[in-house]
Amino acid sequence: MAKNIKYQMLRELESQINMGVKRKPLRNNSSGKSEYIHSANTIRTYMQHISGFGDYLRSKGLNKCTIEEAREHAGEYVMSFTSVSTQKTVRCALARVFNCDGKDICELAKRSSKDIKRGRTMTPRAEAIEKNHPEIVHVCRSLGARHHREFVNIKADDFFYKDGELFCHIVGKGGRHRNAIVLDGKGKEIIENMLKDNSKGPMFHSYSGANIHKYRADYAARLYSLGEQKGYATGKIYRLHDGSGKKYDKGILDYVSHMLGHGDNRYYTVVHNYLSYGENKE
Repeated sequence: MAKNIKYQMLRELESQINMGVKRKPLRNNSSGKSEYIHSANTIRTYMQHISGFGDYLRSKGLNKCTIEEAREHAGEYVMSFTSVSTQKTVRCALARVFNCDGKDICELAKRSSKDIKRGRTMTPRAEAIEKNHPEIVHVCRSLGARHHREFVNIKADDFFYKDGELFCHIVGKGGRHRNAIVLDGKGKEIIENMLKDNSKGPMFHSYSGANIHKYRADYAARLYSLGEQKGYATGKIYRLHDGSGKKYDKGILDYVSHMLGHGDNRYYTVVHNYLSYGENKE
Protein backbone atom coordinates (compact mmCIF):
# COMPACT_ATOMS: atom_id res chain seq x y z
CA MET A 1 0.00 0.00 0.00
CA ALA A 2 1.37 3.39 -0.98
CA LYS A 3 2.52 5.60 1.86
CA ASN A 4 1.11 9.04 2.58
CA ILE A 5 2.99 11.47 0.32
CA LYS A 6 3.32 14.13 3.01
CA TYR A 7 4.98 11.54 5.27
CA GLN A 8 7.39 10.52 2.48
CA MET A 9 8.44 14.11 1.78
CA LEU A 10 8.88 15.04 5.46
CA ARG A 11 11.01 11.95 6.05
CA GLU A 12 13.18 12.88 3.07
CA LEU A 13 13.66 16.38 4.45
CA GLU A 14 14.49 15.03 7.92
CA SER A 15 17.25 12.88 6.42
CA GLN A 16 19.04 16.07 5.35
CA ILE A 17 19.14 17.70 8.80
CA ASN A 18 22.66 18.10 10.16
CA MET A 19 22.54 20.71 12.91
CA GLY A 20 25.61 21.58 14.95
CA VAL A 21 27.98 20.80 12.06
CA LYS A 22 29.79 23.52 10.13
CA ARG A 23 28.42 24.08 6.64
CA LYS A 24 31.62 25.15 4.86
CA PRO A 25 33.54 21.80 4.93
CA LEU A 26 30.45 20.05 3.54
CA ARG A 27 29.90 22.32 0.55
CA ASN A 28 29.81 20.67 -2.85
CA ASN A 29 32.70 21.83 -5.04
CA SER A 30 30.49 22.33 -8.10
CA SER A 31 27.41 23.95 -6.54
CA GLY A 32 29.03 25.59 -3.52
CA LYS A 33 26.14 24.31 -1.36
CA SER A 34 25.97 21.75 1.40
CA GLU A 35 23.77 18.70 0.88
CA TYR A 36 22.51 19.14 4.44
CA ILE A 37 20.35 21.69 6.26
CA HIS A 38 22.21 23.29 9.16
CA SER A 39 19.84 26.00 10.40
CA ALA A 40 16.96 25.33 12.80
CA ASN A 41 14.99 28.23 11.30
CA THR A 42 15.44 26.84 7.78
CA ILE A 43 14.33 23.40 8.91
CA ARG A 44 11.23 24.82 10.55
CA THR A 45 10.32 26.89 7.48
CA TYR A 46 10.92 24.06 5.01
CA MET A 47 8.88 21.62 7.12
CA GLN A 48 5.94 24.04 7.08
CA HIS A 49 6.07 24.43 3.31
CA ILE A 50 6.42 20.71 2.65
CA SER A 51 3.49 20.03 4.95
CA GLY A 52 1.49 22.65 3.04
CA PHE A 53 2.40 21.00 -0.26
CA GLY A 54 1.25 17.67 1.15
CA ASP A 55 -2.13 19.21 2.04
CA TYR A 56 -2.29 20.70 -1.47
CA LEU A 57 -1.76 17.26 -3.03
CA ARG A 58 -4.42 15.74 -0.78
CA SER A 59 -6.91 18.39 -1.93
CA LYS A 60 -6.27 17.13 -5.48
CA GLY A 61 -6.86 13.50 -4.49
CA LEU A 62 -3.14 12.65 -4.59
CA ASN A 63 -2.67 11.74 -0.93
CA LYS A 64 -1.07 8.38 -1.83
CA CYS A 65 0.92 9.37 -4.90
CA THR A 66 4.62 8.71 -5.46
CA ILE A 67 7.45 11.25 -5.13
CA GLU A 68 7.71 11.37 -8.95
CA GLU A 69 3.99 12.11 -9.31
CA ALA A 70 4.18 14.78 -6.60
CA ARG A 71 7.01 16.53 -8.42
CA GLU A 72 4.75 17.05 -11.45
CA HIS A 73 2.62 19.39 -9.33
CA ALA A 74 5.47 21.19 -7.56
CA GLY A 75 5.68 24.05 -10.04
CA GLU A 76 1.98 24.88 -9.91
CA TYR A 77 2.12 24.87 -6.09
CA VAL A 78 5.07 27.29 -6.05
CA MET A 79 3.27 29.65 -8.42
CA SER A 80 0.13 29.61 -6.25
CA PHE A 81 1.95 32.09 -3.99
CA THR A 82 1.91 35.74 -5.04
CA SER A 83 5.12 36.87 -3.32
CA VAL A 84 8.30 36.14 -5.31
CA SER A 85 10.20 35.84 -2.04
CA THR A 86 7.78 33.17 -0.77
CA GLN A 87 7.87 31.40 -4.13
CA LYS A 88 11.65 31.19 -3.87
CA THR A 89 11.52 29.76 -0.34
CA VAL A 90 8.88 27.17 -1.25
CA ARG A 91 10.83 26.18 -4.36
CA CYS A 92 13.99 25.70 -2.29
CA ALA A 93 12.13 23.44 0.15
CA LEU A 94 10.69 21.34 -2.67
CA ALA A 95 14.04 21.15 -4.44
CA ARG A 96 15.47 19.60 -1.26
CA VAL A 97 12.80 16.91 -1.24
CA PHE A 98 13.10 16.14 -4.97
CA ASN A 99 16.92 16.38 -4.96
CA CYS A 100 17.01 18.80 -7.87
CA ASP A 101 17.80 22.40 -8.70
CA GLY A 102 15.02 24.91 -8.04
CA LYS A 103 15.03 25.94 -11.70
CA ASP A 104 14.10 22.36 -12.60
CA ILE A 105 10.81 22.89 -10.77
CA CYS A 106 9.86 26.25 -12.29
CA GLU A 107 11.22 29.63 -13.30
CA LEU A 108 10.47 32.65 -11.13
CA ALA A 109 9.96 36.26 -12.12
CA LYS A 110 12.94 38.49 -11.42
CA ARG A 111 12.53 40.27 -8.12
CA SER A 112 12.99 44.05 -8.29
CA SER A 113 13.75 46.16 -5.22
CA LYS A 114 10.94 48.57 -6.13
CA ASP A 115 8.47 45.70 -5.78
CA ILE A 116 9.51 44.85 -2.21
CA LYS A 117 6.67 45.91 0.09
CA ARG A 118 8.00 44.81 3.49
CA GLY A 119 8.68 47.87 5.61
CA ARG A 120 7.97 50.34 2.81
CA THR A 121 4.45 51.18 3.95
CA MET A 122 2.85 51.52 7.37
CA THR A 123 -0.34 49.53 7.94
CA PRO A 124 -3.06 50.95 10.21
CA ARG A 125 -2.05 48.34 12.78
CA ALA A 126 1.62 49.42 12.65
CA GLU A 127 0.66 53.08 12.92
CA ALA A 128 -1.47 52.35 16.00
CA ILE A 129 1.39 50.46 17.67
CA GLU A 130 3.80 53.31 16.89
CA LYS A 131 1.39 55.79 18.47
CA ASN A 132 0.57 53.75 21.58
CA HIS A 133 4.02 52.22 22.19
CA PRO A 134 6.63 54.78 21.08
CA GLU A 135 9.26 53.15 23.29
CA ILE A 136 9.32 50.13 20.94
CA VAL A 137 10.02 52.44 18.01
CA HIS A 138 12.85 54.26 19.80
CA VAL A 139 14.50 51.01 20.90
CA CYS A 140 14.26 49.42 17.44
CA ARG A 141 15.75 52.51 15.78
CA SER A 142 18.69 52.23 18.14
CA LEU A 143 19.18 48.44 17.79
CA GLY A 144 18.38 47.49 14.19
CA ALA A 145 16.81 44.11 14.96
CA ARG A 146 15.85 42.22 11.79
CA HIS A 147 12.39 41.01 12.85
CA HIS A 148 10.18 40.25 15.84
CA ARG A 149 11.87 36.96 16.74
CA GLU A 150 15.34 38.51 16.70
CA PHE A 151 14.08 41.43 18.79
CA VAL A 152 12.31 39.48 21.55
CA ASN A 153 15.18 36.98 21.92
CA ILE A 154 17.56 39.74 23.09
CA LYS A 155 18.45 39.35 26.78
CA ALA A 156 19.94 41.79 29.26
CA ASP A 157 23.31 40.02 29.34
CA ASP A 158 23.61 40.42 25.55
CA PHE A 159 24.50 44.09 26.12
CA PHE A 160 28.06 45.18 26.81
CA TYR A 161 30.21 48.28 26.68
CA LYS A 162 33.32 48.58 24.54
CA ASP A 163 35.45 51.74 24.31
CA GLY A 164 32.66 53.69 25.96
CA GLU A 165 29.99 52.58 23.48
CA LEU A 166 27.09 50.22 24.15
CA PHE A 167 26.77 47.13 21.94
CA CYS A 168 24.28 44.28 21.70
CA HIS A 169 25.21 40.71 20.84
CA ILE A 170 22.48 39.47 18.47
CA VAL A 171 21.95 35.96 17.13
CA GLY A 172 20.44 36.56 13.72
CA LYS A 173 19.49 34.92 10.46
CA GLY A 174 20.89 31.43 9.97
CA GLY A 175 22.32 31.43 13.50
CA ARG A 176 24.88 34.10 12.60
CA HIS A 177 26.17 36.32 15.39
CA ARG A 178 26.84 40.05 15.29
CA ASN A 179 27.72 42.81 17.73
CA ALA A 180 25.54 45.77 16.81
CA ILE A 181 26.23 49.22 18.18
CA VAL A 182 23.35 50.78 20.13
CA LEU A 183 22.85 54.27 18.71
CA ASP A 184 22.55 57.29 20.98
CA GLY A 185 19.17 58.82 21.73
CA LYS A 186 15.92 57.92 23.48
CA GLY A 187 16.22 54.26 22.51
CA LYS A 188 19.60 53.91 24.19
CA GLU A 189 18.32 55.74 27.29
CA ILE A 190 15.38 53.33 27.54
CA ILE A 191 17.70 50.32 27.21
CA GLU A 192 20.15 51.59 29.83
CA ASN A 193 17.30 52.26 32.28
CA MET A 194 15.96 48.75 31.70
CA LEU A 195 19.41 47.26 32.31
CA LYS A 196 19.47 48.82 35.77
CA ASP A 197 16.55 46.59 36.78
CA ASN A 198 17.34 43.52 34.70
CA SER A 199 20.79 41.93 34.48
CA LYS A 200 20.07 38.61 32.71
CA GLY A 201 16.55 37.92 31.48
CA PRO A 202 14.53 38.83 28.36
CA MET A 203 14.34 42.54 27.66
CA PHE A 204 11.64 43.29 25.14
CA HIS A 205 8.09 42.47 24.15
CA SER A 206 7.04 43.02 20.55
CA TYR A 207 3.56 43.60 19.18
CA SER A 208 2.27 41.65 16.20
CA GLY A 209 2.04 44.04 13.28
CA ALA A 210 4.78 46.41 14.43
CA ASN A 211 6.92 47.47 11.47
CA ILE A 212 10.26 46.17 12.81
CA HIS A 213 11.85 46.14 9.35
CA LYS A 214 11.06 49.82 8.75
CA TYR A 215 12.81 50.75 12.00
CA ARG A 216 15.78 48.63 10.92
CA ALA A 217 15.97 50.81 7.79
CA ASP A 218 15.92 53.91 10.01
CA TYR A 219 18.74 52.35 12.06
CA ALA A 220 20.74 51.86 8.84
CA ALA A 221 20.24 55.51 7.84
CA ARG A 222 21.44 56.64 11.26
CA LEU A 223 24.39 54.25 11.02
CA TYR A 224 25.45 55.79 7.72
CA SER A 225 25.60 59.24 9.34
CA LEU A 226 27.57 57.80 12.26
CA GLY A 227 30.00 56.16 9.82
CA GLU A 228 30.60 59.57 8.24
CA GLN A 229 31.30 61.07 11.66
CA LYS A 230 33.68 58.25 12.55
CA GLY A 231 35.66 58.79 9.35
CA TYR A 232 34.96 55.46 7.66
CA ALA A 233 34.74 57.05 4.21
CA THR A 234 37.26 55.65 1.71
CA GLY A 235 36.49 57.83 -1.30
CA LYS A 236 35.33 54.78 -3.26
CA ILE A 237 31.85 55.57 -4.49
CA TYR A 238 28.76 53.43 -5.10
CA ARG A 239 26.38 55.21 -7.47
CA LEU A 240 22.71 54.57 -8.06
CA HIS A 241 21.79 54.02 -11.70
CA ASP A 242 18.19 55.13 -11.36
CA GLY A 243 18.66 58.69 -12.56
CA SER A 244 18.58 60.12 -9.03
CA GLY A 245 22.30 60.93 -8.98
CA LYS A 246 22.61 59.63 -5.41
CA LYS A 247 25.96 58.19 -4.35
CA TYR A 248 27.33 56.52 -1.25
CA ASP A 249 30.81 55.82 0.09
CA LYS A 250 31.65 52.11 -0.02
CA GLY A 251 33.66 52.23 3.20
CA ILE A 252 30.67 53.55 5.14
CA LEU A 253 28.37 51.06 3.40
CA ASP A 254 30.61 48.21 4.61
CA TYR A 255 30.34 49.55 8.17
CA VAL A 256 26.54 49.70 7.92
CA SER A 257 26.44 46.24 6.34
CA HIS A 258 28.42 44.63 9.16
CA MET A 259 26.25 46.24 11.85
CA LEU A 260 23.16 44.90 10.06
CA GLY A 261 24.62 41.39 9.98
CA HIS A 262 25.68 41.31 6.32
CA GLY A 263 29.19 40.99 4.84
CA ASP A 264 31.47 43.16 2.70
CA ASN A 265 30.48 44.39 -0.74
CA ARG A 266 26.73 44.13 -0.05
CA TYR A 267 26.24 47.64 -1.41
CA TYR A 268 23.10 46.95 -3.42
CA THR A 269 21.37 45.28 -0.45
CA VAL A 270 22.25 48.06 2.00
CA VAL A 271 21.30 50.89 -0.34
CA HIS A 272 18.15 49.51 -1.97
CA ASN A 273 16.71 47.48 0.92
CA TYR A 274 17.52 49.94 3.72
CA LEU A 275 18.97 53.37 2.93
CA SER A 276 16.57 54.02 0.06
CA TYR A 277 13.64 54.33 2.47
CA GLY A 278 15.21 54.60 5.93
CA GLU A 279 15.01 57.91 7.80
CA ASN A 280 17.78 59.45 9.89
CA LYS A 281 15.64 59.91 12.99
CA GLU A 282 14.91 58.14 16.26
